[in-house]
Amino acid sequence: MKTILIYLFVFFCYAPILAQENNSDTAPKNRITQDTAQNIKLPEFPGGNAVFSKKVMLNFETGKLSALNITSSKVMASFYVEPDGTMSTIKIESFDNELVKKEFLKALNRIKDIWKPGEQNGKKVRMLMKQPLIFYLVP
Repeated sequence: MKTILIYLFVFFCYAPILAQENNSDTAPKNRITQDTAQNIKLPEFPGGNAVFSKKVMLNFETGKLSALNITSSKVMASFYVEPDGTMSTIKIESFDNELVKKEFLKALNRIKDIWKPGEQNGKKVRMLMKQPLIFYLVP
């Protein structure tokens, strides 16, 4: 049986693009600026980035990729961390390979852990996050 060494580098780039207050008024959405950056707490995965990366790797299946001799790829995903800590609207923004894209999307959708939500000015808010994946499969 061929031994396969899998390297999945998941670099967690906390990139809060937009914070939205959790209220129903009609005020425009609050964009993060340098003035408000010090009043923002980013969402945190329980156990930290290393645990999140491990969960992604555990959910990422490489069988088809190996069989098709796909050895490397890059993918960028985005998702929201809601004020209740759930992940929502998970989507792929860019990718090099369709199969790796699908596998990464599946892996992210399988993670059901509740995040510590982001905060802006002491209020829990919805935050858009970016998650890149650089995939290497070495036979």
